[in-house]
Amino acid sequence: MNGIDCSPTDPNHCCAVAEGSSSSEPGARIFCTTDGKTWYVIVRTVPHASTPPARLRVVANQQLCVASIAGFASTCVATTPF
Repeated sequence: MNGIDCSPTDPNHCCAVAEGSSSSEPGARIFCTTDGKTWYVIVRTVPHASTPPARLRVVANQQLCVASIAGFASTCVATTPF
């Protein structure tokens, strides 16, 4: 995992960002949990070596921000309940 963060109001609502190139499905993933136990892939991308995701911040229970390792590509997105 490159980064993990939890909601400021709910310690069981967390998201993590990871990337890898040696798996059968290389690329970046964002995983989230609402119970602290069961994790779901909510975003999957194709590999892009210049901007791998490195950090994320859970801003609210259904909003997170993700930044690349180089700091160039960052975005905040609303997530839907999963």
